[in-house]
Amino acid sequence: MQETSDQHVHVVAPTDPPTRGGPAAAADVVPDERFRGRALVWSALLLALLFTALAWDVKDHGLAWSCDHPFAKYVHDHVTRTDVDVCSWITQLGSVPVQAPLVVALGWWLLWMKRMALAFAVALAAAGSVVLGTGLKDVVQRARPVSDTFYAPRPGYSFPSGHTLGACIIFGITALVLCALTKSRRVRQMIFTTYAVLVLAVAISLLVIGVHYLTDVTGALLIGPAWLLTVWAVRTRIWPARTQPR
Repeated sequence: MQETSDQHVHVVAPTDPPTRGGPAAAADVVPDERFRGRALVWSALLLALLFTALAWDVKDHGLAWSCDHPFAKYVHDHVTRTDVDVCSWITQLGSVPVQAPLVVALGWWLLWMKRMALAFAVALAAAGSVVLGTGLKDVVQRARPVSDTFYAPRPGYSFPSGHTLGACIIFGITALVLCALTKSRRVRQMIFTTYAVLVLAVAISLLVIGVHYLTDVTGALLIGPAWLLTVWAVRTRIWPARTQPR
């Protein structure tokens, strides 16, 4: 007599892997974008707080303020007429006649390329550069250095340095835009290296020709990147990576 036994076979249906761009992918992308946005905001806030502390010190003649005059005297004692002549040309990189055409050309080019998010960032950065440069000077109201250098003193207030601030923001937003349009890491490194060299050259040139104190350019080097990070965070918030108009 042959015994038979029933065999029960359980078939498990294979699960489909999450499709690219599906809910699983979206869950991974959104927190990452939020993290980057928060990192930009917190970095900008930290720089703004450092700037506020420095501005308070300058206005109340604190420790940082007390270092300005000895440093300015040291620079004045070691510069030559040739140094001042060269630096007077370098400092023009932070002037309105140089930066305004750059902003207009970059903005129109981005609009022609239909890169509305980047064009918005350029416009916002440029507007902030003008408002901050004028408003902060009126708040602190620090007189410019008085020296007998070869370069004629400029009118207006001194803190923060408007040329350094403009170089930080305008050259900075230009660098960010160019980096957003390229995928090459080496090219991005070259862009940011060039940006850093230009900004430092403008800042140092202002110290050499004697129209700003050390804290003036330091303050601009703090609040300039702070506004730049804020602009990029706003641009990322309004146009996330997956929805940015091209």
